[in-house]
Amino acid sequence: SFETWLVDNNDTSKETAIIKKAIERMWIMRKGKDNEVLANILYGLYLYDFPHLKDRIKKGVNCLEKRQSKEGCWSSTWYWANYYGTYVAIRIIKAVKPGSSTLKKTENFLLSTQNYDGGWGNIGSDPLNTALALLSLVLLKSKNLKSFINGINYLYSKQNSKGYWNKVEFVKLESSTHKSKIITTQFCLKA
Repeated sequence: SFETWLVDNNDTSKETAIIKKAIERMWIMRKGKDNEVLANILYGLYLYDFPHLKDRIKKGVNCLEKRQSKEGCWSSTWYWANYYGTYVAIRIIKAVKPGSSTLKKTENFLLSTQNYDGGWGNIGSDPLNTALALLSLVLLKSKNLKSFINGINYLYSKQNSKGYWNKVEFVKLESSTHKSKIITTQFCLKA
């Protein structure tokens, strides 16, 4: 895995010393356990030079597969709900190990957590997590057309008259959260 915070150990500036102390105090127990960070770095390395980095990327994917929950998703440290962590995890797993058993388990998780209104989310449905679930099902090449149709209809029903989707909690911090209509809309349009 990779650490979430990458700091130049050769930098002896006062600012870097403060950053290192904060990291040590706040994230000492995390030590490379951020699934979404690992998945995103691995995917970036995959896009950058998979042939050259193949062995390292495969080790990381094996690590990520072991972190899948028994339900079939990946939790996120920095993002609300399990759909972002799941989306970025299967994106790299599908690229490197398309026959992985974790992918079928993920599809089962997604299909079983779709809400009666066609959407997905931790507490009721929301457009952002619905879009992430739909994008995941596309990556998995799910054949469940009813889930796709219901999810897309849910997204259409939540698009406002100005053409965008309202902001949904996305980035979570210890004492606050970040919402963005631009991030939500971008994922909805991609889905």
